[in-house]
Amino acid sequence: MNKFVLIDDDTTMNLVHSTTIKHHHPGSEVLEFKSSQRGLDYFKQLIANDEDFPEFLFLDINMPEINGFDFLQAFNKFPAEKTKGIKIFMITSSLDLRDREKAFNFDTVYGFVCKPITIRTLKEILVTTERRMDF
Repeated sequence: MNKFVLIDDDTTMNLVHSTTIKHHHPGSEVLEFKSSQRGLDYFKQLIANDEDFPEFLFLDINMPEINGFDFLQAFNKFPAEKTKGIKIFMITSSLDLRDREKAFNFDTVYGFVCKPITIRTLKEILVTTERRMDF
């Protein structure tokens, strides 16, 4: 069973993505956060409790308060032994190529996905997460 975390301020996108994951990958645990700060707090709690990080994080770029890039800067300060197994995918509706370039400046980012995450995209992510991807 895989564990997925969705961080997106758009409730509808969280619902669509959660439904897609649960439909294609039954039995998976999906956690949704509407705020980057709540997402960071969740990861801090995992560290405090010495719990494993989830396998996948789908992180929206454009959010109020803390955008996806600022989230990554804070996330990269977490202990490497905790973060090394997580596969982070930036999700966005933006067509700005600078966002894509900026995302891949972070070693922790595995891929860049345009919203919404489709079943096809999810299948490709699950099959090929051994390398960096760009959808």
